[in-house]
Amino acid sequence: MKKKALLFVFASVIATVIASPVGATELSISDVTKASMNTTQYTDQYGDNVLQQVYYNKQGSIVEVSVEKGQLAYSTDSTLASKTYFARSRSTVTSRLEPSFGIYMRIYANGFSDSYTNTSRSSKKSIDKISVNTTLIMNGSVENQASDARSSSSFANATAKQQRYMVATAPQYSRSSHVYENRGASKVNHNTSAKR
Repeated sequence: MKKKALLFVFASVIATVIASPVGATELSISDVTKASMNTTQYTDQYGDNVLQQVYYNKQGSIVEVSVEKGQLAYSTDSTLASKTYFARSRSTVTSRLEPSFGIYMRIYANGFSDSYTNTSRSSKKSIDKISVNTTLIMNGSVENQASDARSSSSFANATAKQQRYMVATAPQYSRSSHVYENRGASKVNHNTSAKR
């Protein structure tokens, strides 16, 4: 009985490997494990200060890229000074191993909008409206899009994942637009883009 069960498991594994989709990238588990990180700061085309973090695996290949920017919303009404907030916008593009039709790598674009009480980001603050729209671009074209819009919330998150099996022949991008609105404070609009 144990031999039959073991033989069945072995046959299932072989069948799964044979059935792997064309173009799926087979990797060892260590290939998507973050082993090191490099941090860079720069000013983007919108004039915003950006913090970029690039995560590498043990072989030195990029596993994830994260970019973020922040802005303090100023008061537009002296009687509503408590309505100010700090907007933090972030995009990431990352690869993950998924056990579907064998082990293959899938690319994810993630957009995050978060609001805080101040620049120290020690506590979140709910605001009237917060949203994010995220696009995954692969091989030069839009692969997927996702959005999240919330009222009376301190966050919005959107994930656009790879839909088709393909070999990446060009950089992958996570491009997000972020909007923050709170009565009595300035509106904040950000665009973030992470390239892997």
